Amino acid sequence: MAAPDLFGILDVVKKLTPPADMGTAHVDGFSWARNGLSYGDSTKLTADDWNRIIANLRVVLIASGVDLATLDPADPALLQTVLQLYLGAAVTDILSGVDVGGYGMMAKAIYDANNDGLIDIDHGGTGASSLVDAADNLSAMSTDMASGATTDLGDATGINVRITGTDAISSFGSAPNGAIRRLTFAAALTLTHNATSMILIGGADLATEAGDTAWVQSLGSGNWRMLGFFRASGAPLSSILRQGSNPLPTAEGDIRWDTDDNVIVVGDGAGQKLFLAAPAGLVAGDLLYATGPKVLARVPKGTARRTLRMNAAATAPEYGGGNGLPDAVLEDQKASGVSGGSSAPGNGAWAVHILNTKVRDPYNLMALASNVFTPANDGQVEWQVVGYGTELQVRLFDVTAGAEVGIGMGAGGNTSPDTGCIAVGGAMVIGGHAYRLEWRTSHTHANGLGLAFGFGSIEVYARLKYWGDA
Repeated sequence: MAAPDLFGILDVVKKLTPPADMGTAHVDGFSWARNGLSYGDSTKLTADDWNRIIANLRVVLIASGVDLATLDPADPALLQTVLQLYLGAAVTDILSGVDVGGYGMMAKAIYDANNDGLIDIDHGGTGASSLVDAADNLSAMSTDMASGATTDLGDATGINVRITGTDAISSFGSAPNGAIRRLTFAAALTLTHNATSMILIGGADLATEAGDTAWVQSLGSGNWRMLGFFRASGAPLSSILRQGSNPLPTAEGDIRWDTDDNVIVVGDGAGQKLFLAAPAGLVAGDLLYATGPKVLARVPKGTARRTLRMNAAATAPEYGGGNGLPDAVLEDQKASGVSGGSSAPGNGAWAVHILNTKVRDPYNLMALASNVFTPANDGQVEWQVVGYGTELQVRLFDVTAGAEVGIGMGAGGNTSPDTGCIAVGGAMVIGGHAYRLEWRTSHTHANGLGLAFGFGSIEVYARLKYWGDA
């Protein structure tokens, strides 16, 4: 006996067989009840009308490629199966060339264009069969994007974007609210801050360098916020330092920027460490000194033999001469046992004193010839001259100018018995001028310019010291 046809879909019918337990609602020539369990609650539909509906349905199914011969007329879920096959055939028709094989493959037909069992990224999947591969696929690298006033990240083909070019960027275009982009800058350019549409770290324009990276997030409506910025060099952004006119952090390692003094201040427990800007023109050998609590100034390195001292106003250090060892020392030296000489030449008139030996002149600043010395630079001299058995006065004479430039303190020596004395003095000298020491007395004594001891060492009867100012 042939299986009952529950709906008449598979063949033209004259009389319909109702599903199980629906016989009480059935009358020959009419459909089984759709809205109730009794004839009175049924929708009356003649066999001709029903056959017409079924005929139209068969036409649609056959036209869509559904093979009715494969179906079971007695399948209680026949109508459901027919609809599934129809929908699958319809999708196959829409996606030309895709073999879906039935309703169970409809999702695959829509999302698995490669027919490899994996949902493609372009269709909302990951195109991967593992979590790691899925994450890698979703982090795809975009094609490079050239910088411009508007660099539209909404057009990126991946969330990782390399931006080329050096044009300033003032907009990242439009992307869905919450969209993330990881950026790498191939060259130096400027990102222009905007408090609404281009919110950058630090609230100010940001200059990129080649290799720098950034995270940005779309806020929707063409607005973007920078979530992070990282220098390729590893250096921090100066704009992220907290700023103030007189910051005094105490927390260990807390860094602030003193905008008034251009100084970095780092907290050091209860105090601070200051990192001060170097003065312009600083070179090797220069010295630094403080002109204020947070300001350094430069003392240019001094030349050879100059000493460090405080200036005349006592406001800053400087290099100068006149301190420390003399730059040159001249003496009147004679052999052991040879006296300084008679005082007769200077009895009542000025006479030239002998200076015949350079004891010190490491920088070659003093010329000496025929008892006349010539300093290379301006400076100061001091002298000591020995006398014996007579009074003695000594002066410095500028041969070049033809004038006395300094006279020392006189000294007195007695006769009967004879006694010695030392005349001392000092004066300023001019570099390049020739000078000599002159002496005078009112007595003549055979050893008036110094008594010899004869102990075996040289005898010294006059000494002149020189300090140059430069």
